[in-house]
Amino acid sequence: MPLQPTLAVPHPSCFDGLSMLRMRNCSLYEQLVSHKKAANQRLQPFFFEGVRAGSGECNSMQYAARFVVQEHHASHLHYDLRLELDGVLKSWAVPKGLPEEPGIKRLAIQVEDHDLDYIDFEGIIPEGRYGAGQVVIWDRGTFVLSERGPGKLHFTLEGKRLSGDYIMTKMRDNQWLIFKSRATSDER
Repeated sequence: MPLQPTLAVPHPSCFDGLSMLRMRNCSLYEQLVSHKKAANQRLQPFFFEGVRAGSGECNSMQYAARFVVQEHHASHLHYDLRLELDGVLKSWAVPKGLPEEPGIKRLAIQVEDHDLDYIDFEGIIPEGRYGAGQVVIWDRGTFVLSERGPGKLHFTLEGKRLSGDYIMTKMRDNQWLIFKSRATSDER
């Protein structure tokens, strides 16, 4: 059954709008969330765990998903890396930004997943809200995941500013290291 709101529904990336909708009309909020989840599942590409995309085992399943890096002027300037995986944007805060050259390792702190709609968000998060401050899209593009395992991601970014192979390894809890693979530079 299509969603038939009786009042204006704010853009899903608007934190205040969904909170207000939740308080004023719980039923409509639940319909919106249910509708978004169903839409995300219909559009969701899938992965075979443990199969390397370049191994020839599943090349037909390889696809380019979206990524975004948002420059976030919150209490401290940092960059948010968001990868389209599992029907959501898997997200990491990278305090010093993603490395653009091999040999540089940066801390990436995994944060909560975001809805796919957040990939286009630019604007100001109001004072008093978590993450208050200006958010600007620093880079965006596509990526191809070549390896995904417990505590490891290997992917190739193709953006306007960032391109090449990146590896992320989990250190502990929500802390990861991200670095650009040397193989990317050797091939150019």
